[in-house]
Amino acid sequence: MDILASYGTVGPTGKMPILDSCEESIEQWRGGDKKPDFFVVDDDMYGLSVRVEASWTLVKPALLEELAMFLKQCQEWCVYLALIKGGLFIFHDRILYEGTFFAGCCSVEDFYLRCSTNA
Repeated sequence: MDILASYGTVGPTGKMPILDSCEESIEQWRGGDKKPDFFVVDDDMYGLSVRVEASWTLVKPALLEELAMFLKQCQEWCVYLALIKGGLFIFHDRILYEGTFFAGCCSVEDFYLRCSTNA
């Protein structure tokens, strides 16, 4: 969520720290934006992924690179960006796409150009 917050608003439920007790965690919980740019749907602990819904116009090379760098710390996880016209699965070492919108993309710059020219 910290990475996404650098590129737009994040929500809707916000971020809760894991502290010594549930009560302490709830006291420190900070809510997110009610109409966020990045809607964090859920984290799938068994599938080891986080689904984030957003507009394709928010895709920037730095965002994709930062997410991939973060995922180096937890290499079994991925972030799925559901981008209305298609989706991107971001892993620590690769990005996979789905949907014809991204067909032919071979690099982070290709993803960005596709998103920025269709904005």
